[in-house]
Amino acid sequence: MQVRHCTIERRLLTLKEAAHYCGVSVPMFQKHCPLRPVALGPGPRLRRFDRQNLDQWIDDLGNGQQIEKDWLAELERNHDGHQS
Repeated sequence: MQVRHCTIERRLLTLKEAAHYCGVSVPMFQKHCPLRPVALGPGPRLRRFDRQNLDQWIDDLGNGQQIEKDWLAELERNHDGHQS
């Protein structure tokens, strides 16, 4: 008999996981992501980013929504070695 394992994708992500999910470093994520984490309890250890909110933010970036700074272009410049 084969045992099946159920994998559940977590909806709430830590800061490090949220940055990784968005494909950027933690400092870059903290600098440019306008979303605030959900507090599951007292203290910073229980703060989580909602994956659905991250998806919406990314979708809005892709749909040409105006943002304060074109952080994707800045990321590309920094990656190419051209600091702004």
